[in-house]
Amino acid sequence: MRQRGRRSAEALAINVSGAPTRLTAPSGLNAKERAQFEELVNAADPNHFRKGDTPLLVSLAQATLLAQKLGRDPTKVGEWEKATRVQMSLATKLRMTPQARFDRKTVGSMQPGGIAPWHRTPNDPNSDEDEEWPRAAADDKKDLQ
Repeated sequence: MRQRGRRSAEALAINVSGAPTRLTAPSGLNAKERAQFEELVNAADPNHFRKGDTPLLVSLAQATLLAQKLGRDPTKVGEWEKATRVQMSLATKLRMTPQARFDRKTVGSMQPGGIAPWHRTPNDPNSDEDEEWPRAAADDKKDLQ
């Protein structure tokens, strides 16, 4: 649908910076849903979402608001759990969760020193852990016996 009347200066403005424009909330959302939608969109990189992601983002905003509302009522734990499952599923599909953003095979190369923390040994020079941990664990076992 075309806008009636004169177009605003903002609508006429051309993006000359080359930066992608962020998604805008659809007109059918209420004020809380619109604010949640914009918070989700602004929390991600401008290149992250495409126009086709809008329906999923709307559903995620609604599920988030519903989960927040139900989380305050201890008698609605089952409904809250369903809302948070929908929220988790949508966030994963939109690649907003850490498990969806990172490949487990390459996450180690993103760590300082190039070694994933769970692959480090106690004597590893890249390890930022306390060097005494094996002995301390052994001492704890002696105390328990």
